[in-house]
Amino acid sequence: MAKTVLATLQNRIRAIEAEAAQSPLSAPRLDDLAGHYRVVVDDLEADLKKRELRPPTRQQLAKALRDAIEAVLEDAQQGLSYREIYARLIQRRVRVAGADPARNVNAHLSADKHRFARSDNGWVLARWGTKAQREAKRNASLDDRSPTILRETRR
Repeated sequence: MAKTVLATLQNRIRAIEAEAAQSPLSAPRLDDLAGHYRVVVDDLEADLKKRELRPPTRQQLAKALRDAIEAVLEDAQQGLSYREIYARLIQRRVRVAGADPARNVNAHLSADKHRFARSDNGWVLARWGTKAQREAKRNASLDDRSPTILRETRR
């Protein structure tokens, strides 16, 4: 949006300069107006440069690492230990920060319960479900098929 506003202001400056060239009587007033527009344009351009040079936030870095972990698990199509995930991240040239990067991977896995789940054979994607979750779902569907009769007892 800022780039659109910037382009609009630059077009307005060109139009003012063209009008000033056409009417010499109002040229000083129009040059002054164009000068004000130029100040705004310069501020917007400086702000855009700052935004482009800004380093990524911690949240952006964490999301990028979790996306890379998800890609590793997706490619593996099986559960992996956090150390194995870390080794595969290194092979993909993904940088993991921290004093103990492998444990940092484990912390990211533990923190994102919506994406990752612990299973008997390591970490898996949560959408795959763990063996216990799959069995619980299967048992729940079996329970739904059998009629349950509840009796009310009075004492």
